[in-house]
Amino acid sequence: MSVSAAAGAFAYSKLDPAVGGFSSMPIGQLQPTVLGTEEPDQPFPSAGKLNPEKLQEVKRSVLLEKEIQDLEVVHQWKAKVAEGEWREADAYWYLTKSTRPHHLTAGALRGENMLSVSPIKFEKKDKKAIVLVMHLGRSLCGHDGIIHGGLLATLLDEATGMVALPNLPFHIGFTANLNVNYRKPVKADQFVMVKAEFEKLDGRKGYTTASIHDMHGNTLVECTALFVSPKNPVSMVTNFVKNSLGF
Repeated sequence: MSVSAAAGAFAYSKLDPAVGGFSSMPIGQLQPTVLGTEEPDQPFPSAGKLNPEKLQEVKRSVLLEKEIQDLEVVHQWKAKVAEGEWREADAYWYLTKSTRPHHLTAGALRGENMLSVSPIKFEKKDKKAIVLVMHLGRSLCGHDGIIHGGLLATLLDEATGMVALPNLPFHIGFTANLNVNYRKPVKADQFVMVKAEFEKLDGRKGYTTASIHDMHGNTLVECTALFVSPKNPVSMVTNFVKNSLGF
């Protein structure tokens, strides 16, 4: 989700067949979907023989993938899914092979010692709450061994956007304000859980909260975020489609 802590971004509504309803998607990714020229990206595409260094990176990524699936908190949330109120979802379902490399958290920061594995996402079926479980690598630091505060703000911005946009008019909105409180230093090379909730809708304004926790339940970072839907979202999307298609 292309929402930045500094300026924000907007998204348009797109029918998501996996959930049987409308979900948010960055407006910048509109053209490939409209033209129908691309298939969704694959998590482990086959591109021929890997060099030894790349092979080791893939092996470490596979080990991390196993670790994240074996986490107790993941099993707990999968149990909630079985109860029926929550579901497991793809955090980056809207990305394609051409857009993924340019996405900050799914592309540019994806790699060894960074965001090595895709987050596991759980979302409430009413789309008013989500949980992300992810690993933060050693190369995402500001102070040595401590995850950069700007990266944490980005993760919170993305998480709040995931609950804000589906609940805004026409599922389009800007990040208008993001207030972050850093409670404890976030150590690198650990798994964390990001929680986000949609609080209320006031006209075109959507209010959200989010927090980051370690695997011991400690709250590391908290935030509140305000998203605003534009006054004329339909015309905005229409104009973008026309420009994208050369009309």
